[in-house]
Amino acid sequence: MTNTDSSINITYKLDKIRESIIEEIIKRISLNKNNIIVSNFRRKYSLKQIITYIMYYLYEARNWRSLGSNYSGFYKYFCKLKPYFELTYIDLLKKYIKNTNGRTLKIISVDTTFINNKYGTNCIGRNKFNKNKNSTKLFSAVDINGIPIINSLHEGNIHDSKIFSSDIQKSILNYKAKIKYLLADSGFCCKIRRKTFNENNIKCIIPYNIRNNKIINDEEKENFTFKECTKKDRIIYKERIIVENYFANLKQINKLNIRQTKEIKSFMALINIYSIGKIIKKMQI
Repeated sequence: MTNTDSSINITYKLDKIRESIIEEIIKRISLNKNNIIVSNFRRKYSLKQIITYIMYYLYEARNWRSLGSNYSGFYKYFCKLKPYFELTYIDLLKKYIKNTNGRTLKIISVDTTFINNKYGTNCIGRNKFNKNKNSTKLFSAVDINGIPIINSLHEGNIHDSKIFSSDIQKSILNYKAKIKYLLADSGFCCKIRRKTFNENNIKCIIPYNIRNNKIINDEEKENFTFKECTKKDRIIYKERIIVENYFANLKQINKLNIRQTKEIKSFMALINIYSIGKIIKKMQI
């Protein structure tokens, strides 16, 4: 498919995966007939063209002005479509889990990464690892295939152990019947979280971090050391590289490597579009 427009002067070729992303989003939007975007009124571009240009902005364009003189119109449509990107992602995730019977959720890997900030005005904090520059922290939990089960954004100066809050914990426990192992680095080491997951028959394979835990005696420390893990656990822990690979692939897209959106919801919408593509690609294989 090739989309061209005289006022925009863009020729953008879509591959099968990106075409499928557009189809899934349109399908989800069409379910709400009362929506202004779906209702029949005079519109210069079709819904398919609008989403195509949003995809062009995410993967190819430098900024919204690259879309031509009518860039403000596309941005307004993008703001209206934000909730539908999230709904499409949630629907596809449920479909993916149903198709795999939850087998891929046996091992969940969690981690965080810093997103450098350029124009963001909210949800930002100082990153001490990058000359105290403003940044946003992305938390992700992925399955064996690298499909994101949870994505959430936080301020850059919040510690990993605090990000692993009760809300995220509840989201993970929604799949407690299928999850057997939870993999994370020592930044997530916390006695309370370990106890909660162990009570729900989820084994945490997390290296011990003395800075995150107040130890009363040596006996308590022995219960949380990584040395207590079996050989099988150490082999399973190597699967944590999947979440690192997910971040590496995500940051190959410039719009996701550097936050160029003012609102955090706009940046989250772009991550949802990327996640939709990841799920569709896996379901088509």
